[in-house]
Amino acid sequence: MGLIGNLAAQLFALHGCEVIGVDIVPERLEIARRCGFGPVLNSRGVSDLGSSLRDAVGGDPEIVVEATGVPQLVNEALERVCPNGDVILLGSPRGEVTLDLYKFVHRRGVRLIGAHEGMQGSHGLPSRRTVTRHMLHLLEKGSLQVDPLITHEIQPEEAAEAYNLLLSHSDQALGIILRW
Repeated sequence: MGLIGNLAAQLFALHGCEVIGVDIVPERLEIARRCGFGPVLNSRGVSDLGSSLRDAVGGDPEIVVEATGVPQLVNEALERVCPNGDVILLGSPRGEVTLDLYKFVHRRGVRLIGAHEGMQGSHGLPSRRTVTRHMLHLLEKGSLQVDPLITHEIQPEEAAEAYNLLLSHSDQALGIILRW
């Protein structure tokens, strides 16, 4: 439920999806609640994430959005989605992922979707211009909550400190604005 995950969850909820936010950082889950959606699930120390998710949604989710970029969580996402569901890789995994394609794709019919910006305007997806207009419209209406996501405002000379905050203190930093 970092910055990208939270915004994705809000967009899915605004378009009629039942959203469950999952994170290991309680502060991020609290910010998700302040952004107006729930339920949320703290997955730190959860022995059976699949059961917890099934209990929350009454079955396996149809769509799982992996927004962390942690390569090891790609398999977790593929295991959690229902047969014939979609796993959207929004977090751009940096590193290698070993997949059992037969188990996840062929037997279960799961679609694995890369959601990098380069995909916009292709494969039936809206263009960057269309997405930008839609996002600005949601912001203008007040439908998309961004204020709770801003945890720090800094001067440009403090940028190195901001990166350290984001990397080392995920419980304290989420969205950081550089004031030029």
